[in-house]
Amino acid sequence: MKVLVLTSTALGTINAANTGKTEEESRQFGQTMMAKFLHNLESKGERISTIVCYTEGIFNAVKGSETALSLAFLQDAGVKILLCSTCVNFYGLDSNNLVGTMSDMATIVDTITKADTVIRP
Repeated sequence: MKVLVLTSTALGTINAANTGKTEEESRQFGQTMMAKFLHNLESKGERISTIVCYTEGIFNAVKGSETALSLAFLQDAGVKILLCSTCVNFYGLDSNNLVGTMSDMATIVDTITKADTVIRP
């Protein structure tokens, strides 16, 4: 079982000081890269079985966002999308406006520890 763990809306870490870009431009670039990453997962034959979103990673699942569209396609293809309910509540998000299934941390920990492979982009 392969599990993808998303804890941010950006792919990787971008230090604006190293790029000559503003913090906002760097943040936008990281989010664009996350959208590209998830979009490319859609076309892979070997699938991720579960995607776990917690802390700021839950913002990837907000319907209408570029990343949520890819998550919806992956979910339709059979990938489980688990969202930390504590994080959703902390950020004041409406669970009806999210792609995925609300989950508790015990289930998230169980999913990650039972995985053969855990990917943290």
